[in-house]
Formats: sequence, C-alpha cells, structure tokens
Amino acid sequence: MVGTRMPVPITWLPQKGDPTEVAIFEAVGYALSLWEKLEQELFELYALLKGIPSLSQRGRHAYTGDVSNFRGRVEKLRGAIDQPSNLRPCQLTEALIHGIVIEAEALSKLRNKIAHGIVHLGRQGLNSAEFFLVPGYYEHRAIEHPVDPLYAYCAKDIKQHAESFRSLANRTSDLRSKLSPV
Repeated sequence: MVGTRMPVPITWLPQKGDPTEVAIFEAVGYALSLWEKLEQELFELYALLKGIPSLSQRGRHAYTGDVSNFRGRVEKLRGAIDQPSNLRPCQLTEALIHGIVIEAEALSKLRNKIAHGIVHLGRQGLNSAEFFLVPGYYEHRAIEHPVDPLYAYCAKDIKQHAESFRSLANRTSDLRSKLSPV
C-alpha cells in the first residue's frame, strides 16, 4: 500500500473513502489534467485580448515569460482585460471576463489542495481499507490541532471538483469564441 499514515489517527473522516489508493491517484490525475485545460483556455483568452497569436512563441512568452505561478498569470490576464479593446464593446462582456478570472482564482485554491495532497489510509478493518486525499501533516495551514486535516477527499469528491475546472474551461472557451473576430 502506498497510502501514508498520519503520526496519530485522524479523529474525523467526513465520508466513506476509497477501497484502494489507485482510485484517488486516478482522480488526482484527472483533476490536474482538467486544470491544465482551464489554464490553456485562460491563456487563449489572454492572447485574444492582447491581439497576439496564441501559437506563437511571442504569445506564450508574453503570458508566462517572467512569471512561474498562477497568481502571476492571472495578473497578466487582468492587465489585458483592463486595456482598451474593440473586442469588449459592452460592460457586460467585460464583467463576464472578470467573473471568469475571479472564479478561476477561487478554483486555484482547490486545485492546490488536490495537487499537494497525499493519499492517506484513513480507516482499516480486517478485510477493508479506506483511503482519502488529505494535506500533509507538515502543512500547518491545513491541519487542526493536533493533526486533523481540514479536508479529506475521496475520488468522487476530487472528480466533482475536476468537473468544476472543466465547466469553467468550457465557459471560457465559449466566451472566447464569441469574442473572436472570425
């Protein structure tokens, strides 16, 4: 078994866990792949707003060249939104773009929990085990005293969160398609 054990047992677990750690690993991969899809759509929106071809080296460098984290890329996207453009002829469209950015920022916190969680053997019986994704016990902001995690996700939870990444990516793509001067 790959799942780790906390130094002392977790006193609460919110729901039934998964019978193997593999289900959680698969769900994490699924979620992170859908997060990358969202990041790609945000980049495509940035390139459109800036009038830069997204497939060009210049476009990629303008978005990611001097920043290495999501927060920095969001700031670049905000800057592109605030520039005058004929792509946003009304305040409603601009508000929709800002809403996408705000939602992406909120989802990034969830993405970080998924990306930085560890698989934990939560409960074990004679013929059964339950695994969860929890923060590492070294993560002081995610653990209550003494070592209870602030979250414990099963694969189903992670996949539901992943679908929120997909939903925002699709809405971003739809908006970008409507704004694109074809």
